[in-house]
Amino acid sequence: MSKKEDEVKSVILSLERELTDPKVRADAIRVSEILTEDFVEFGSSGGVYKYKKGDTFIDTDGRIYIGAEDIDIKVLSENVILATYIGSMSVNDSVRYTNRSSIWKLVNGNWRMVFHQGTPIE
Repeated sequence: MSKKEDEVKSVILSLERELTDPKVRADAIRVSEILTEDFVEFGSSGGVYKYKKGDTFIDTDGRIYIGAEDIDIKVLSENVILATYIGSMSVNDSVRYTNRSSIWKLVNGNWRMVFHQGTPIE
């Protein structure tokens, strides 16, 4: 991996982790800086979510994000990145794992998430 790719990977990993922080998830301004206006998520619950400016992600179901493991970053083009990893979260005193994937796009010099999917691991 080139130095530039290493730098991009570091930025993407930081942004992925930032999106699990409850303070960031509750901050509509920061969320709007990270997601594109046409962001779509296929959630681990099976639902489809389409971002609307001003949205936040306040978890009311007891979810606490623990971490991300086996993170892999693939450069699809100069301006598009695919991030995949295994996410873990605590839900009502049990740990759930999901395969996660995110597509990031360079928009006006900033990496922004275009798409995210979570698939439960049994």
